Amino acid sequence: CLPHDIGSLLEIANPVELVELRLSLEPVMCRLAALRSSPRDAECLRNQAQRTRQADSVEDYQEADAAFHRMIAELSRNSVFLRLQALVGTAMQDTALERFGESGHCFKRQAEHVAYHDAIVDAIAAHDANAAERLMREHLSDVHRSLFDDVIATGGTAPQVREAS
Repeated sequence: CLPHDIGSLLEIANPVELVELRLSLEPVMCRLAALRSSPRDAECLRNQAQRTRQADSVEDYQEADAAFHRMIAELSRNSVFLRLQALVGTAMQDTALERFGESGHCFKRQAEHVAYHDAIVDAIAAHDANAAERLMREHLSDVHRSLFDDVIATGGTAPQVREAS
């Protein structure tokens, strides 16, 4: 039986499920950020993307990456998206990632993720909502694919679908 509140539900989610949830939320956040952000906002986001490039440890990368995605939620100017992103972000950093051997997964692919971050910032700065949404979808699809492949490669199993009660 699944819990009915989102916080409890996210506590039992696995990393693949969390990325799937992010795939349904963050591309729209990017679209809104492209429509609603100022040039100063875009510059701040560019600085945040630079932090992901400069990170030289798993911890620094995870912190910078989380801040980048949080900033996009902030730039969407949608308080519900911001709260959902905070909940999902907390769950992504939670022990669910450790259970599935996820620690450092994205840091291993830092160059690819940084390239997506840069392209996303460019689209947001240009107020190109379609490109921003598409790039975030591609970015998170890439994360999803590589995470799923890593889970299988390390002897894990694909996540099981749970039925709602």
